[in-house]
Amino acid sequence: MNKPRIRFVYRFNYLNEVLPHLREPGRAPMDFLYGMNAVDERRFETSYVNAPQGPRADAWRRFFYPFEWLITWFSRLGCPFELPFLFPQLKTDEILFGVNDAIGFALLFWKRLGVIKGRVYLIAQGAHERCRKHFRVSWLTRRFIGWLLRAADGVFVLAQCARLPIADYFGVDQSRIHYFPFVGDGDFWTPAPTEAREDFLMSIGNDFNRDYRTLVNALRADEHAVIITAKPVATEGKQVEVKNGLSNEAVRDHFRRAAAVIIPSEHVVFESAGYSSAFQAALTGAPLIVSDSPPMREVFTEWEQALFYEAENAVALRRVLDRAAAHPDEMHAMGMRARERMLALHRARPDARTLENVISR
Repeated sequence: MNKPRIRFVYRFNYLNEVLPHLREPGRAPMDFLYGMNAVDERRFETSYVNAPQGPRADAWRRFFYPFEWLITWFSRLGCPFELPFLFPQLKTDEILFGVNDAIGFALLFWKRLGVIKGRVYLIAQGAHERCRKHFRVSWLTRRFIGWLLRAADGVFVLAQCARLPIADYFGVDQSRIHYFPFVGDGDFWTPAPTEAREDFLMSIGNDFNRDYRTLVNALRADEHAVIITAKPVATEGKQVEVKNGLSNEAVRDHFRRAAAVIIPSEHVVFESAGYSSAFQAALTGAPLIVSDSPPMREVFTEWEQALFYEAENAVALRRVLDRAAAHPDEMHAMGMRARERMLALHRARPDARTLENVISR
């Protein structure tokens, strides 16, 4: 009997350095494979496509660029319309899994037009919140995204609290919306062999909701911070070092050495902003400070695995930083508890199990 085949659809250039090491745990971080490397091979076959390079790929991208630009202008999300033309197998594959909004929307668009014939699942990473906060002409964007999402065989969200808003806002049957736990790679994001925390704070991330202004404003003049991001950061004359283009190994080294890792986000209600960075840092044992949000509260408990501060409030963050500095032993213990929590997820792989169960229905 033939096993169902799940085709994972990626569009991440950096995965070209990760995918060759699928069978080598610890060589490269597998977080953003979204479970492909943990799917039960006795029940399913898996395959993938990823961002191609070369003249043919460039030609298709140029052809669809005006359409993607228009969607991006409205929604601040890409929409790689070229995917089924770069990878003709997508048109007839049995099961497609788009691992973020942009990829999923492109697959659903072509499914709506009859180009893609198989089942399509996607992870909607905060489409409702972005539509409410960021999208231009939000009523039109809302209608378009709802039209796409209602064609999906399954919509996954990274936080439990996002299920109902997606259903209500876009008119999607709630029975098709499923919680998909994000899982950090515990084989790669590991603590240092010898604990050696240094006197600097660290932050990292590039998403829409990152709030480095609040972080910088909360810092004292004598504090040293390292921010790893491609986003512009106004350092306000503080001792803030902005870095970009670091290797995964270099990021892991910073996690291992930082006195604390701060994940500052703007106020969010449903979007899992900062999840990946927080999970990766926690797996190295780094003490975590995160902006308060319902998605973060689903994963971490105050003083058990992380400290929380009121989002976009530099005074509140300053108070938390002072508390952390006054209790180094408790911060270390908290970091170790967070690591154990993340390791339990890594061992159980609820991401892959969820995907298998939903597809089996």
